[in-house]
Amino acid sequence: EENFERALSDFQKALRYGCKDDGLIEMLAICSYNTENYQDALELFQQLLGNLNYDQNVIKENINLCKEQLNIK
Repeated sequence: EENFERALSDFQKALRYGCKDDGLIEMLAICSYNTENYQDALELFQQLLGNLNYDQNVIKENINLCKEQLNIK
């Protein structure tokens, strides 16, 4: 978990410096989920909906996993 927390911090810094790469958003979402920041992860995964560079079934499943953790139906 410590590695996810460090990566999360690094990815957040990159966003603050203006990097808006979809790959960064995906990695930030994954790290957020793995550090139990489910609301952040949900919002980040939702940003990837409709992006054809990503398997939309996987993105939707990740969104559902976040919602499950947040008790959202």
